[in-house]
Amino acid sequence: MSYMFLMFFLGCSDEADSKQDTAIGAEPANEPSSYPTYDTGEPVEPVPFSGQVLLADGSVPDSGSVRVQMCSEYCFPTQIDEEGFFSFTNLSPALYSLDVVPIGDLENSHATAMDFIELSTEEGAKSLQAPLLIYSYAQKTELSECQGADGCSDLQLEGLSVSIDPAAFDPDEDDLYVAGVKVDLNSAGLPLDGVSGTPLSLWYLGKFDVEAQLSLKLSGLNAGDNLQIYNGDYSTHSWVLIAEGTVSELGELDGTLSFLSPVLLVQP
Repeated sequence: MSYMFLMFFLGCSDEADSKQDTAIGAEPANEPSSYPTYDTGEPVEPVPFSGQVLLADGSVPDSGSVRVQMCSEYCFPTQIDEEGFFSFTNLSPALYSLDVVPIGDLENSHATAMDFIELSTEEGAKSLQAPLLIYSYAQKTELSECQGADGCSDLQLEGLSVSIDPAAFDPDEDDLYVAGVKVDLNSAGLPLDGVSGTPLSLWYLGKFDVEAQLSLKLSGLNAGDNLQIYNGDYSTHSWVLIAEGTVSELGELDGTLSFLSPVLLVQP
């Protein structure tokens, strides 16, 4: 992941380079802080943002097994409470990647949920209308287990398959895997405010945010429909179009992943 996490420091700079160059009370990513605040060198009206996180079965995850973070130039983490609620009180107006990151006991078995949230002083405080759900992976392939002559079998999810090519990954990165799960758009809790068109299907992929050019195929679609495939992109805080076309007579549409991050099918 290309984002720097802010380290706790004492004292304030009088010459901050931007509104989010420095933070007081922010912690490293693996040690969430509930209330990051900013030293910007100029008055900034913060925009509160809040929501709730639940497991896919409706239960509340342990606070030590989930990190909620808002990432713009930097990532600002917070924890959930005993009912799964989280709150950011001092975020600057900006476009953010919202990530619900499984950690601890859930780290390697559950998928990261991601969407993109714009906070503005004009709109004011924002609260998610539905809980964000955390899903366990439906299938997972460890790259270390398929480096031989036979290679890796495709990741086969409901309505989506991914061709796994170990050569597409950075050889210096450890503990690589390809995993995923199809999630229910109606209950996943993502607002998807930045999406043009009608979202049809959503899949979460991992190892989250690992860069890899991998072929994917969507199946079970209506032949002749014109559809678009988007991939969640941290660098632009947006859903990036990776494929667009007419569904084949076999009900299939092909594309190429940029990242192991959420894949969204949209009717334009």
